[in-house]
Amino acid sequence: MNDLWNGIGSLIGKLTTYIPGRIERLKNEQEKLRDERKKIMDRPASATSINRVCWIDARLSSINTTLANSAKD
Repeated sequence: MNDLWNGIGSLIGKLTTYIPGRIERLKNEQEKLRDERKKIMDRPASATSINRVCWIDARLSSINTTLANSAKD
């Protein structure tokens, strides 16, 4: 029984170290995408750049939702 609790404690410890790393990665990705979007917007528009900005906007929206949900926990 004691081994069971040690195993659960170990699992929880691993999860808590994973979650902050995940949030930090999302923040880093968010910053890089914002920089990339700004660079694209400074250039003349093309079909490729418009598609990329649309993808970046969708990804930023997803990241913002995930970060907002993690802040509520």
